[in-house]
Parts: sequence; structure tokens; C-alpha cells
Amino acid sequence: MKIEKYLPTIIKKTIYDIDFDTLYKNGKRYLIFDIDNTLIPYDKAIATTKVHELIAMLQSQGFTIILMSNNKKYRVRKVAEDLDVKGFSWSLKPWQTGFKKVLKHLGNPPKAEVITIGDQIMTDIRGANKAGLDSVLVMPIKSKTEKWYTKLNRHIEKKIIKEIEVKNKLIYKELIEKHEY
Repeated sequence: MKIEKYLPTIIKKTIYDIDFDTLYKNGKRYLIFDIDNTLIPYDKAIATTKVHELIAMLQSQGFTIILMSNNKKYRVRKVAEDLDVKGFSWSLKPWQTGFKKVLKHLGNPPKAEVITIGDQIMTDIRGANKAGLDSVLVMPIKSKTEKWYTKLNRHIEKKIIKEIEVKNKLIYKELIEKHEY
């Protein structure tokens, strides 16, 4: 297994731990957020006030925010409308379909200006890597409400984490410190 395919650029515990100022200073202008268990739990329909405040602050800072999810259209539309941002459903992460759509919508900016933020190594991080984008891995908000297929991915992720332990002790240590594996 090529572990590099699954390695995030940055690892943080939550979206609130990300240093967005540094991302902006380093040229990032487009933030592609996963929805479920990254911004809000699977079992919630709208974002918290804290998420609204974060998104508003990021937009005022100059970031363009896009939501990209493998979830259904009605779910993504509801969250996107709630946050007043553009959302893309049925993204088929980790395949390139959704990433290509989002990048086209953004006018195909330089990939160095785009970063993906998500909670799953198998979909968000692997997909970003395939698309040539930087990525931030965050800990899932609420794992108990995840669907069966996400739980299956989490099981596979644990195997990937073990492989990382063997090949890259520093990244493994950071994953273990920030995540509950």
C-alpha cells in the first residue's frame, strides 16, 4: 500500500484548531469543507452558531467557501443554504468527479490556492491527494451516528494508520495525538 496517497498535509483536532491566517498568508484562497462530521454531525440538519461565525469570519478574511459531500442533494442543499455558501452533493470522493466539478465552478484556480478539509482519510484526504490538493484532516465530530459504510471506512483507516506507524513514526504520532484511534 502506498501510504503517501492517504497522508494529509495538515492534521488538527477540529476545524477550530486550523490556523486559517497562516493558510491565507501562504496563498490559500479556497476552502473545500466536507460536511458530515467535519462541520456538523450526521444527525444534525443545520450548523451551530459557532460554525456560522467561523464561516462568516473566513469569508470576511477573503476565503471562498465550498461544501463538498458524498451525501444526498437535499442534505447538502440544506446545509449550504443555512451557511449561505455553494454546496456540491454526490461528490463520489475519493474519485475526481466532485473535485473537478468544484474546481471548474471556481474557475480552475491554481491548485496551490485550494485546500480540502475533512474527517475521513479514505474519502476526503485520499480524494484531495488524487486531485493534487492540500488537505487538513480533522477528528470526526460524532462517530456514533455514522452510517455503516463510513464505519467500514473507519475500520480501513485504522489499518492505514498502522501502516503509517511502520513507515512514518512522526506522522503516526501526530495522528494518534489528534485522533481517537
